[in-house]
Amino acid sequence: MPFTPDTKTSGDIIRSADWNDAMNEIVRLDNEKANLAGDTFTGDLRVNARLSVGGAAPDRPLTIQGAGTDLSVLSLKNAAGSTVWHVNMNVLGTRPGLNFAETGVADGRLFIQPGGNVGINTTDPVSTFHFNGRFGTGGGAHFNVVSNFSYFSVGRGNNLDDDRLRIGVNNAFTGFSYANAGTSSSIRFSITNRDRSGNGANSSSGTLMTIARSNTHTGRVGILTTSPQYTLDVNGIINTNNDIRASRLVDVNNTTRYVNPSSTSLVERIHGRTSSAITCVRGQNDGTGYSFYSVHTNSARRYGQGSSIRFKDNIRQIEGALDKILSIRGVYFNWKKDGAHDLGFIAEEVGDYIPEIVAYEPDGVYTSGMNYSAITPMLVEAIKEQQKQIQALQEQLLAIVQK
Repeated sequence: MPFTPDTKTSGDIIRSADWNDAMNEIVRLDNEKANLAGDTFTGDLRVNARLSVGGAAPDRPLTIQGAGTDLSVLSLKNAAGSTVWHVNMNVLGTRPGLNFAETGVADGRLFIQPGGNVGINTTDPVSTFHFNGRFGTGGGAHFNVVSNFSYFSVGRGNNLDDDRLRIGVNNAFTGFSYANAGTSSSIRFSITNRDRSGNGANSSSGTLMTIARSNTHTGRVGILTTSPQYTLDVNGIINTNNDIRASRLVDVNNTTRYVNPSSTSLVERIHGRTSSAITCVRGQNDGTGYSFYSVHTNSARRYGQGSSIRFKDNIRQIEGALDKILSIRGVYFNWKKDGAHDLGFIAEEVGDYIPEIVAYEPDGVYTSGMNYSAITPMLVEAIKEQQKQIQALQEQLLAIVQK
């Protein structure tokens, strides 16, 4: 404890105990003193009160007042005495915030903005946590966030340049991108061979899908195209194992309607492969007239189907055609659905004698339809067989008459 001697006057005798106490106090003070040599303290420094650095009145155990335009408050040096890190409170005098900087390399290694936004490798965090750089999990995956190319990427492995998914604004090297340039403004899904710096060429697949979002294109989706011109614009062949439903289909130049099932008038046109692109087939679905028929611009009905010998094998003459024709019947009937009067065949009856032109349901009992045009060759051969019979009867009659 501090030495507190009794008050003495000149000539008083100093007791040995007082002397010892005085010597002990000298030793204590020597041990606890701040050794100052020039502007450098040596030894421990303990402050049992508030301490201020920079001249401001202390209001905390340690108060530091920033200095200079950038309000520097702390410098961290290496063994050679060179500053490698520093802390300041105003970057370039224009961005207030607690800035942990790598001296001579970059500001904003960690930046805390007034209001709470925190930035990593940025001095301008625009969100609660703003990360600019690359983040590896150490477990075979990594994330990149690069401001100069404005993308976020996820990669496989510890190679930080091996990006597998990218999300950003530069569609030249992103896997998923957002473009914002006039009528091409869009969201794009792409495949790319570029590295995180944009080096390398896009793969042959290029942009796989584009969702347009500009004022004139919003909602359009493009497959293998970056500028869809229609609600769904596919640059390639569409294959489906189910229905395709639409109010109409048009040609590539958007000039001729092919099918218009939503209309109550004639289905517009189906063009055949002809030199003048004439209308080949029309239909009607208003409950009157034919449901489907062929037509030419001069009103002559024309319809054809492939029948070239080039595509046929195992060709044989139809035999017994007349017996088969005589075994089936043509009938009048009414359709159960709407009571409409009609005429035709009973497909199940036809299938018993000419199964080649009838298609059956999976149950094998009822038919799904029959090919009416395919009965024509059977009729031709039946007529020829009948004609032979007629000729034979004519010859017999002639012989009787001549007797």
